[in-house]
Amino acid sequence: MDENLYLTILYDLYEKLLTETQKEYFKLYYFENLTMDEIAENLNISKNAVFKSINATTNKLKELEQKLGIYQNNKKIEEILNSNDINYIKKEIEKIIQ
Repeated sequence: MDENLYLTILYDLYEKLLTETQKEYFKLYYFENLTMDEIAENLNISKNAVFKSINATTNKLKELEQKLGIYQNNKKIEEILNSNDINYIKKEIEKIIQ
């Protein structure tokens, strides 16, 4: 999967756990496709500050996924629901319940 797509999915899952600044810079960079230079110029801050914030935010999103696993769990549930093998479905549901 494309890294940018993966990060935007993680952002959607964990947005509420980010600071307002992290959200703002992330949205400008990943959703509005502004460069770090453009963000820095528009917000009257250094490019280094933008880089550090975006880097910290992407690391935090990956760390949250590593700890909480919401994205991976959703993928697993989707896989189970799309399966036509009833024995596989039963086995996987038993794993989840236990």
